Amino acid sequence: MNYFYDLSPLTPSLTTMGILLFDTVLLFAAVRMLFSKSEKSENKPKKFTRFFESIKNRFGLVKILTYSYLKSRKQIKNNAKLQLEVVEQLTVKGKKVNELLTQVESLTETQTQLTQHIIDLNSVVEGLKKENSGLNQLWKQSSSENSFLSEKNTQLMNYCTSLTRSLRRNFLLNHTLAPNKSPFTSSVDNQPLTVSINESLELNEPAEEFVKKQIFVS
Repeated sequence: MNYFYDLSPLTPSLTTMGILLFDTVLLFAAVRMLFSKSEKSENKPKKFTRFFESIKNRFGLVKILTYSYLKSRKQIKNNAKLQLEVVEQLTVKGKKVNELLTQVESLTETQTQLTQHIIDLNSVVEGLKKENSGLNQLWKQSSSENSFLSEKNTQLMNYCTSLTRSLRRNFLLNHTLAPNKSPFTSSVDNQPLTVSINESLELNEPAEEFVKKQIFVS
């Protein structure tokens, strides 16, 4: 039976060849030792029996070593395939990692730009807050000024109303008591204007209407 039949498709390395050579040397040394012991032995009939038994044992040992060698070679080959698969998977994962790193770099640049935009927006917001505070102060000042002007306007209107009423009363009284001395005359017959007190002495009448009726007669 050829135990080295499966070695033909394999390419043994220097290490395996050295191991086989070392085993061969050990085998020859064992055979030689057996021959030397068999020559020195006094029991001559058992010399060849021991020799064949030792050869048989050595042959079984070689058989075991060859089987273990073939098994180890097969395991090494399978391990090499697994290593190639692992290397391929690592290569694919490395490419994915490189892509992820590229995406992370782009995201980092985008985050930096967004951070700068946020800083710019914060500065703009601070400027707007300052402007808003200034506008609020101006609004408060204008509101206080408007309230002050409203009060003054109300006082002025009250003063004008009281003055108008006083002038109207004085005019009516003077014109009624001394009609010939009135400086206001009609443009039609050059006669003094006569005004009825009961007719015109109305305190709630507007001053403009009173002047139009009583003074500026066309």
